[in-house]
Amino acid sequence: MDFNNTNNQNHNPYGSPFPNQPQYVPPQKSPADGLISAAMILGISAIVSAFMIPVYFPFVLGSISIILALLSKGHGNKLADKARTGIICSTVAIVLNIFIVVGSLYTVFSSKENFQQFDYLYEQIYGESFSDMYEELTGEEFFY
Repeated sequence: MDFNNTNNQNHNPYGSPFPNQPQYVPPQKSPADGLISAAMILGISAIVSAFMIPVYFPFVLGSISIILALLSKGHGNKLADKARTGIICSTVAIVLNIFIVVGSLYTVFSSKENFQQFDYLYEQIYGESFSDMYEELTGEEFFY
């Protein structure tokens, strides 16, 4: 057996079995792949938290997701599809969260019965009614 044979076509244990075919090179991960994945995961988490834990979490998760997606772009011209998905999910979550919070506040303050129920629960939790707290902070009576 000749181990010093320079003819690679017949005895190439590591190369392609087909002599004229190029070698397979696995795709290289870019440094931005982690940011892109994190942006998409946080965007989806922001949508879920908009339904389950509204007010703070969707804003925080959505904002971080948008920032990571934009940072993943780097000096390139285009955003990756996953980064774009993260931005879309985050935007949907933030808008959805605004609608939920505004709708909740409107529901509480839209009728006297709802406000009285809210005032009663507020007093049970904090020891004073919302109307009394409002008057103490502003010096004006809370008119409903």
